[in-house]
Amino acid sequence: MKTKMKIAVAILLGITVVMLTGYASGSTKSTVMISLFTHGVADTTGLTLLLIALVLHAQKKEYPIVGMTASLLLTLAGTVAVGFAVTHLLALSGDRVFPIKNPYDLLGVSIFTFLAVCVQMLLTKSTHHLTHGHDHNLEEMILPFDDNVPIGTSSKMLHMATDSALKELLADLIQSAAGILMGLVVVTLGDVSGVRYLDSVLSLMLGIWMMWRGMISLKK
Repeated sequence: MKTKMKIAVAILLGITVVMLTGYASGSTKSTVMISLFTHGVADTTGLTLLLIALVLHAQKKEYPIVGMTASLLLTLAGTVAVGFAVTHLLALSGDRVFPIKNPYDLLGVSIFTFLAVCVQMLLTKSTHHLTHGHDHNLEEMILPFDDNVPIGTSSKMLHMATDSALKELLADLIQSAAGILMGLVVVTLGDVSGVRYLDSVLSLMLGIWMMWRGMISLKK
């Protein structure tokens, strides 16, 4: 499968995740679902920018603004995650959080999101190899890529778009794993406030990490 086709499939998966987490955000009233929804929007947008960068580079065009936008998106997504985390922590301290409804929606959508992001990361991995030029086997080194993007390309646009997309997906993977844990606890033990603190603290840490990685990418 061509690299651009892989990214297109990853984008379709991202759209599905956004639709499901958007629905679950309303049905469960869960903060983790809201976080997964915002991560899903950032993932899908980042993958779309990566696809644009691949198409442009295959045409031997270089638009640094595409890579910069991808890095800014990573920073913005991190900022939003930090904002949500702080807001939820303040709400928890004031006992202003609504109880989780439909916990099976939370668990099911979190599991689907986790699996979807795993597939997205596998699909995006080929682009990572294209831009970094390491960990290739002999076949990858000999056979040409259909996308006309050489191994180890020096395209800053493609580097920034790929790194930002993978960082966003990694954050979403961790967040969805937290959603699975939270769903299992709520299904078995009920709405335990301690799990919500864990979710909010994790969102805060992921948000700070995403902001940091985005700013590092912009400075390169």
